[in-house]
Amino acid sequence: MTDNQQNRIKLTPKLKKVVQNFSESTSAHGPPKIVGHKYVVGKICWVLLFITGICVFTYFCCKLIIQYQQYESTFQVEMKYGQIPFPAVSFCNLNPFRLDKLPPSELLDVGNIEGFYAFAQKEAEAQCQLNNYVEALRSQNSEMTTEYRNSTLANSSTSKNRDNTTLPSRKKRSSGSFSHPPFFYKDLEEVYSPPPKWPSPVDSNFFALGSPDYTRILAFYRLYYSQTLNDEDILTTYSHELPEMLQECSFQGKQCDSGYFYKFFDKRFGNCFTFNSGLNGDIAKANVAGPTNGLTLSFFVNQENYIPMMAQEAGMRVLLHRQGETPQMEDYGFNAATGLRTSVAMSYSTTTRLADAHYSNCTSDSSLNDIYPGTYSRLACYKSCAQKLTLNECGCGNIEFRVPRGEPACNLTMYWDCMYEMKNNFDYEVNCTCPLPCDEYQYHYTLSTAEWPSINFEPFWTIPREYESELLKKAIENQTRERIKGEFVSLEIYFDSLFYTKYYEKASMTLEDLIGSIGGHLGLWIGMSVISFVEVFELIAGLCAACGKYFHKRRSASSDTPDDETEM
Repeated sequence: MTDNQQNRIKLTPKLKKVVQNFSESTSAHGPPKIVGHKYVVGKICWVLLFITGICVFTYFCCKLIIQYQQYESTFQVEMKYGQIPFPAVSFCNLNPFRLDKLPPSELLDVGNIEGFYAFAQKEAEAQCQLNNYVEALRSQNSEMTTEYRNSTLANSSTSKNRDNTTLPSRKKRSSGSFSHPPFFYKDLEEVYSPPPKWPSPVDSNFFALGSPDYTRILAFYRLYYSQTLNDEDILTTYSHELPEMLQECSFQGKQCDSGYFYKFFDKRFGNCFTFNSGLNGDIAKANVAGPTNGLTLSFFVNQENYIPMMAQEAGMRVLLHRQGETPQMEDYGFNAATGLRTSVAMSYSTTTRLADAHYSNCTSDSSLNDIYPGTYSRLACYKSCAQKLTLNECGCGNIEFRVPRGEPACNLTMYWDCMYEMKNNFDYEVNCTCPLPCDEYQYHYTLSTAEWPSINFEPFWTIPREYESELLKKAIENQTRERIKGEFVSLEIYFDSLFYTKYYEKASMTLEDLIGSIGGHLGLWIGMSVISFVEVFELIAGLCAACGKYFHKRRSASSDTPDDETEM
């Protein structure tokens, strides 16, 4: 027998003893049974059972890790009761500009457009005249427009797109870009009949240019574009003012103060005002529910000075929103009609999302909606993105969005085709990156109406106002009840309950959940715990120590052999 074989024989019992001691003393359930069983058949059964447990544990462990890496989330809902922040209430007259405030030049432009529409109701030839009028506007000052366009495009070509914007494709999008399979449409042929044959646009008043909506837009554009660089300071002087409109205001049983209202200019509705904006450092709270503890507003709309084609409805535009946001009146507001008291019963909810990129990937970065100042909102982000792309591509801003100061607005004589193409080819999800907000505060409401003022209350409402101003006197004095009702709007805004809902986004499985689940399966299938792992480390340390002692003795023995031979 060689020396190596003898050395292995000496080392093997030591390692076997270490493993046997571990198997007999470990807290894991399998090894003690394998070592301590008297019969070989029993040992084999316990070995197979222990290996099966390891395999099952490995399977479930892999499933848990895969599930964790999917980063799924759920929303936890909490119902709470207590004090609720009262919303900012923004309101505007549905008529953006007063007829008696427009200068003669603006009255001429708007009057011409309205005249074309009135004539179009009688004669189809008005369509051609309206087209000629539009073409005349486009050709007006063509030399100045060409020079201005060239200089603007040269400047805009040097600007860089922001990170959250991508220029849209200039290809036309298919109008049939729906996700339904084609065979759905084939089946529906049994339900629908072919469309009727309309007269050609040239011969018909049905064409868009002859419609009230298009005429309103045309008048709108013409009025805005008469101002150099879209000067809101001039346009705001044409619109309604708060002292003229507001006839009554009480909040939680107290009269409102003028410091409650802040003014802003909206492209669609002119001068607007916000109650409880928070700009004065104070945000009102609601401690009691019900109409008597809310906000009551009454308005004089001044229909006599409505511009026909720019205000086809009479009343007020109202928006309930969070403090710190730029009011989006056209997108989110509702109309309050004249001759009615509109009751707005509110409820409140908050949503908190996970900012981690693996979950909602939400943001609170207000720089994404820098054209619409204030706290981050997704709508403001999309609008800012669309406006920046229009400015970069066309060298002018679309007045359907907020135009930054100092930037030109696209009008009928400047870049209309470019703006129109951008608008039609623009895809918000593709061209913009606007994540969900991490913190969202929403006011939900239900509207109900009642006739106002009532027959018996009307004298108490109208008589005192005959002496307040000539406008009110003219609107009330010697007028029929229907005419008087058509001049006033009443609103009451309140919380119908102080219960509110909180939504929290939570990870379906956190790292702690993953570790706990793995530990549970480890204990269930193998019977191991953290202490068992410590014992495994102790086993490894024992084996290393046995091997270390053995090799140390062997090295010492080999170093002593030459000395012995020399002495002999």
